[in-house]
Amino acid sequence: MKKAVSILAMTLCIVFLFSSCQSAEKKYNAGVEAMNAKNWDEAISCFSDLKYEDSENLLATCKKEKGMNEKADYRFINDLSKAVMKRHDLSMQNKDIEICIDYELNALSKYKDEDFYDKDLKALAVKYINGVQLQKDALSEVEGGQQIKHYQGFAERLTALKSITDKYGLLKDNEDYIATYYNYADKAVENYEAIKAIEKDLDQLKNVDSDYVDDFTQRFVLKNHTKYSYDLSMSFTFYNSQKIAIDQYSTIYENIEPNQTRYLDFYWPSDAVSFNWASEEYLR
Repeated sequence: MKKAVSILAMTLCIVFLFSSCQSAEKKYNAGVEAMNAKNWDEAISCFSDLKYEDSENLLATCKKEKGMNEKADYRFINDLSKAVMKRHDLSMQNKDIEICIDYELNALSKYKDEDFYDKDLKALAVKYINGVQLQKDALSEVEGGQQIKHYQGFAERLTALKSITDKYGLLKDNEDYIATYYNYADKAVENYEAIKAIEKDLDQLKNVDSDYVDDFTQRFVLKNHTKYSYDLSMSFTFYNSQKIAIDQYSTIYENIEPNQTRYLDFYWPSDAVSFNWASEEYLR
């Protein structure tokens, strides 16, 4: 009699477990179906408190997708993809860079103040927008002061884009984007570091007087302490004793090599008593 009761209890247990497995599988499949249909609330309801296969991972995915759809995340990614490619198109049409920059700022600046589900994406959004703003600010800098901000903004933009592509799939199948932006991100950072190093090196010229060569020629002695080769464009503005600008002069020095000393000679008007200068560098 005891043996019969034991067999009956075991049978009932097996039936209960089988029924529970069927119920869990049914609930899991319903969750997957809802997830595929992007019915996030229904999918979350199915996966909650369910310990079946990868249900816990799917629950986390559904919560994230729900949050990113309800908040600014996917709207930003969508608007960013449009803005980036529109800027690319405007650039290919040789539109002024200010037009390209303003288009992006008008399309994206609002996202600095919007709420994101994914905080990492929000940080990348702010980084990208700040990079565009740096390029905008560079346009209003005086001659010679534009480059560092422009290169910094370019590096900020492209590294943010690369991360958004890697983590969120931004324009990953767009060949123009990959060639123009994604594949150039590391080079943009390298160029920014190069320009920073060169400009820091050129600051030495601001702390020394030019040397007299003859009545019409002054000279800077430039020692390139960096590891970069570059061409240097220099512009000079000359002033009389009343501090009124009386002349301007520009010259280009090509192929300044690492660890090389170059003599930078420039024209000096006979009635000038002082001058200032600005420079731009072009990486070779």
